[in-house]
Amino acid sequence: MAQKTILMIALLGGFLAWHDPVNAQEPVVPCELLDTCQQDELQGLIAPSTLTSVRRFVTAASLYDLCVGNDEEQAVCRFYIAGVHDSAEMVYWRNDQEPPWCPVDGFTSSTLQEVVLDYLDNHPEVDPLPAAHAVTQAFSEGLICN
Repeated sequence: MAQKTILMIALLGGFLAWHDPVNAQEPVVPCELLDTCQQDELQGLIAPSTLTSVRRFVTAASLYDLCVGNDEEQAVCRFYIAGVHDSAEMVYWRNDQEPPWCPVDGFTSSTLQEVVLDYLDNHPEVDPLPAAHAVTQAFSEGLICN
């Protein structure tokens, strides 16, 4: 997988989480922005509604496949998860709220990957949902403050 593709997927993770369902309308993905005019590089990662909504660009099932794939795919998984985390934190901060999970100070990206994989293993019902939703749910259940 090309470095450009890895970076694009990682950045998309942040873009997905940035969507604020309370204050925003359904976002539209411009073909030029995400290079989806040439989807062959991302075949299998893109759900059918790619050009109309970022909410289904990467499903929970396709994220799971990346997270258990080869080393390069797992790197994409970890970057995606980090992008969702950081963007979700930004949305909470912007709305003057605390996220419903504990801070991840000292956690590695592999630890966060394990939290997400554990959630996806135990919640097959989220497979068709947006991956960003599944990641934030995984954090809410797996990063509980003691």
